[in-house]
Amino acid sequence: MKPVRLIFVVDGLHKRSINSTDTPCLHRLRTAGTECTTAVTVVPALTRPAAAALATACLPGATGIIGNHVYVPGHGVASTGSVTDLNVLATIYGAVVDVPTIGAFLAERGHRMAVIGTGSAGCTHLLYPDASTSGGTVVRASAAADEPLTTPPALQARIVDAIGPRPAATASFDLLTWASDVAATLLVPDPATDLLVFWSGEPDTAQHHHGIDQPHTRQAIRAADQALQRLLDAASRHGRPIDVIVTSDHGVRTTGATARPDLDAYRDLGPAAASLAFVPNDGALLVYRTADQVPVDDLARWALDQAWAGTVYADVDRTSPVIPLATAGCKHPSRSPDLLVTMGSIATDHGPATWNTATVSAEQDPTTYALKATHGTSHRDDLEIPLILHGPSFRSATRSEIPAGLVDVAATMAYLVTAETAPHWDGRVLHETLRPAPGRADPPAPTVTADTVAHTDMGVAHVGDSTYLLGAVPIT
Repeated sequence: MKPVRLIFVVDGLHKRSINSTDTPCLHRLRTAGTECTTAVTVVPALTRPAAAALATACLPGATGIIGNHVYVPGHGVASTGSVTDLNVLATIYGAVVDVPTIGAFLAERGHRMAVIGTGSAGCTHLLYPDASTSGGTVVRASAAADEPLTTPPALQARIVDAIGPRPAATASFDLLTWASDVAATLLVPDPATDLLVFWSGEPDTAQHHHGIDQPHTRQAIRAADQALQRLLDAASRHGRPIDVIVTSDHGVRTTGATARPDLDAYRDLGPAAASLAFVPNDGALLVYRTADQVPVDDLARWALDQAWAGTVYADVDRTSPVIPLATAGCKHPSRSPDLLVTMGSIATDHGPATWNTATVSAEQDPTTYALKATHGTSHRDDLEIPLILHGPSFRSATRSEIPAGLVDVAATMAYLVTAETAPHWDGRVLHETLRPAPGRADPPAPTVTADTVAHTDMGVAHVGDSTYLLGAVPIT
């Protein structure tokens, strides 16, 4: 029976949350398979830039999706979590993402990819925006009334006949159960499905509103783990060998350890500040110049002076603790912000400026966000992600300390399906995790170097031609 490959994304899952009690399936896969212990997401550590990177094996600077919310000339602020707004991007820029998707790469070679997600409809759409022209399958489980539930449209009737209608309470764990039933019943058994991408919107939603390690959050993590087990069981029932990569789009931190931006401070820039568009993105702030009235150097200097600012990314003409956008993988010819600022750390009564399980509310600490956990900063707790590989193609009981990234996930899976790569990919095939073919020696270990970005505390690693920002500790 032809194998099926599965990429299972658990939105916002920190690797500290994997244990034998809450995540028995994940714990078993991590123990029996390969774990990349130094794995990171993209910068900024936000959901939709990560989704686009996963969909293309390319960094945000190539995809053009730099934030959950972005500024679009002639339109204003657009949400990349909205299919409607993504269609605006496609109209203005000519495409939702500016590089070919993995789905299209597979389709050109006679293979098929299916996507199902319980995050925002826009997030699921980003995983395969060109599915309708590539013969692919997409189920946007959280689609609003004015957004398409499925691609192709006829799939919706098949789902209702086989599983039943989508649960009315789209924010409940019932939606995750429904989506995993759809995948287990219709997608995993289908021999035409070569690669399945399943995106669980939990525990991210639970963490934002309830905090890290709180009862509701742990219930959300258990629900995601059960959904994964359901897909593995379906593959077993239908006799399909399954390779699975489990990962997350970003980490998470308690908001009591993250400063809140004072956007009124932009007035320090003088009258020309009116030509700037400020777009908050959880633990990051994107700033766009709608006219060239404020030099980028002045903008970066202003950001460095803000008490709430952590790591600052911009293209400046002087030596400073500012990281170039290209170094962060965020430099796009037309869609990049002029300035990316990730929030800094503050001391609170709720614990150190790191990942912690304190429950924080705006009433307890008025300097924090209203949400109780967030991400998007350049702290390692936001950038670090779990990366677990299990199945007949991967090594058993292995821990790889070679740095890896979210951008490598689709590259590795596409290689397993086609035995090919694409020259434009930023991601690399994780050969160090693959089981050697019979009679073949292990490939030589890649060259790895580690350092910090000049004049900053941002850790960086180079693996061959690939670069990974490992995060800053502490952010000041």
